[in-house]
Amino acid sequence: MSSRRNFQGTTASRLFVACIACAIVLSGCSSPSSSDGDASIGAGDRIPASSADPKNASMSHAHGIGRNPADGDVYVATHHGLWRLRDGDSLELVGRHLHDFMGFSVVGPDHFVASGHPNSVDGLPPHLGLIESKDGGTSWTSRSLLGEADFHALRVVGDTTYGWNSQDSALMVSTDRRAWKTLVDGAMMLDVAVDPATGETLLASSAKDQTTLELRRSTDSGRSFTTVEDAPQLMRFVWPEPEQAWGFGVDGTVWMSDDTGSSWKRVGSVKAPPDAASGDADELIVAAGGKLLASTDAGRSWDELASYEEP
Repeated sequence: MSSRRNFQGTTASRLFVACIACAIVLSGCSSPSSSDGDASIGAGDRIPASSADPKNASMSHAHGIGRNPADGDVYVATHHGLWRLRDGDSLELVGRHLHDFMGFSVVGPDHFVASGHPNSVDGLPPHLGLIESKDGGTSWTSRSLLGEADFHALRVVGDTTYGWNSQDSALMVSTDRRAWKTLVDGAMMLDVAVDPATGETLLASSAKDQTTLELRRSTDSGRSFTTVEDAPQLMRFVWPEPEQAWGFGVDGTVWMSDDTGSSWKRVGSVKAPPDAASGDADELIVAAGGKLLASTDAGRSWDELASYEEP
């Protein structure tokens, strides 16, 4: 089956892609109730919890998702805090951090990294840079770039962390989560995926213009990218094994590649634009259309785990 799909055949498709492209180009998010920053907070310091009452919190707008190896639960980074699907049953807020979590990645058992904006915290800048939790999201510490970076995409492969910074549209990389190197400037990216075997091949969902997304591919560890011709318009990626990468299209179509992103075949659908995606060789997890969905047959069929509010 050809991987080429025309997603611009309807007004709805055009409008949706236009909104996504504009969001990437504008490269910013609201940062509720934050100030210009506190110079006393540095790398290794704890990020204060929100003063807002967590009893009034509700989960909405998923930005990141992942399963925690420590407890097996699904964790969802959202516009209002980090949420946990406990025992596959009910959603609950983790801790008192109601921050707007943007980029999010599960590094290991109870070990997460994230970025975003503070909520109801005096003394913090509007951009959290890279923050880290080693207690399952209950507490967070500043690792680097506080006040400088807002990573909308974060990927961790081994000891290497990749992040797309919406503040300067730069794809950045770090081997210690403190010092960062810019790989590409002016790269309008929605999501990034990295070859888990070598880290040499990267995939990126980029805004070609205000109505179209395009797939960009790097074979030199992110230093340069070329367009993958005839590729579907992909919003999110999951790349758990060297031979298997999945992409989620603007209309919810699920695609799979067995050649590091050079070609794609349709395998299923989540029936809505994806907000976030993650997984491994045994399971794919997606937030789409106000639902948390899981697939154990390589994306062919999907089961609903829970529902949440859409923005």
